[in-house]
Amino acid sequence: MIANLIFQKNFRVFFNTLLSIGEKTASVVMITQLLQGAFDLYPSSTFNMAGGHLRLSNAERLVDSFSDPANLTNLKKIGANLNWGRKFQLKDLEYNTWAIGFPVKSFGIGLGGSLFGNQIYNETILAIMVGKSIGKKLEIGINISAYRLAIQNYGQTTSTGVTISWHYHFTSDWMWATSIRNINSPVVSQEKERLPQVVTMGILAKYSKYFYTQIEWEHDIAYKGRLKFGVVYSPTKLMGISTGYASSPSQATFGLILNLNWININYALGTHSQLNRFTQQVGLGTHLDHN
Repeated sequence: MIANLIFQKNFRVFFNTLLSIGEKTASVVMITQLLQGAFDLYPSSTFNMAGGHLRLSNAERLVDSFSDPANLTNLKKIGANLNWGRKFQLKDLEYNTWAIGFPVKSFGIGLGGSLFGNQIYNETILAIMVGKSIGKKLEIGINISAYRLAIQNYGQTTSTGVTISWHYHFTSDWMWATSIRNINSPVVSQEKERLPQVVTMGILAKYSKYFYTQIEWEHDIAYKGRLKFGVVYSPTKLMGISTGYASSPSQATFGLILNLNWININYALGTHSQLNRFTQQVGLGTHLDHN
């Protein structure tokens, strides 16, 4: 039921938007790709988007703590992230994400939020994330998120989701990571529409001070799995470039990294194999979490 309401409302919004910018041949492919379900768009750092829509992290990139709260383990100072993005260059698909993090004794604590949509349909996420190390090689984390879905003239619905993740360090430069999003099977509305349950596994490796790579396998239990791969090249501490690829659907990504003292700026651009449109995201953060 809720999915039908989402489709009916957003179809009119997206179609009218396309007409207003001269795209009079809006395809059914675009609509079906965009409307997979509530909260299908999940917060991710600009750094990870540029690397192939990645989810896992081996650094204190605070927005990535939504999917991978274990990355808060080694947080040493207070940090903050602010991201803004627009999917497929459509204002109605605009989103904003923020996160702050701080150490408390042997724990890393994060607070974050996300807003996606427009006046007709919007999704809000508020989360608290905690990370902690177990010994020298293992790191664990948990994220508890409050979801709110609101549709004009139909009211709103809420739910709570739990995400867990863990890291295992083979060496200081090689790490295995796993994340399970919404492990408690949260639902929204009286029709019990299930929110996305996603398992992500990957290897993160730093080959030198110049090159960093990451490969992931992501599986939403309702859809086909995705292979993701990203590479970052940083010739200096001041700047870097990144590129990545994600399958099913095929998406190529590109990014720029700029570090200015204690501020860093990231830009990401993503393509889509079936749409002649781009997704852009900009991130601003402190020097310690490289958004």
